[in-house]
Amino acid sequence: MKTLSEHLSAVAIAEIGVKEIGSSNTGKRVQQYQDSTSLGGTGWYWCAAYICWCVQQAIVLWEKEHGTKVTFNRPITPLAYGFDEWSLKQDSSTKTRRSHTGEPVGIFSLKTVSHCGIAISKPDKNGYFYSVEGNSSLANARDGGGVVKQRRHISQVRDWVTFTV
Repeated sequence: MKTLSEHLSAVAIAEIGVKEIGSSNTGKRVQQYQDSTSLGGTGWYWCAAYICWCVQQAIVLWEKEHGTKVTFNRPITPLAYGFDEWSLKQDSSTKTRRSHTGEPVGIFSLKTVSHCGIAISKPDKNGYFYSVEGNSSLANARDGGGVVKQRRHISQVRDWVTFTV
């Protein structure tokens, strides 16, 4: 059976290529991401919404495979810097740290700008890891208009959240 992190990684990767449609921060798929948060409407930055949606989908897959429910509340934060606060309020199924700790999959926020993503690989010997990020671009823009695979350095990580189930 797969871990929740393995399901999260697979869900995130499957979304690569989704793009905004219409004006900035809008579109049918973007709206689906935004609907998975506590904030209504559309047209707002959606990197955190993308993560909330991916976690929601991963939980569905994990619960179906394991035949039981997760013991924590899924994240519904629209804030890039909201995942650490969410995780700290959950049970031991989530862990929160102030730096990347080497696991291959985790939710992170960046230090210098309000942006977040899902790490999908362990850091290499130079500290670089791959991530999938919503509302980003290949130029590492934090309001880039799509779901893309990025290469980040562990020194950029402000918060690091992982799952233990």
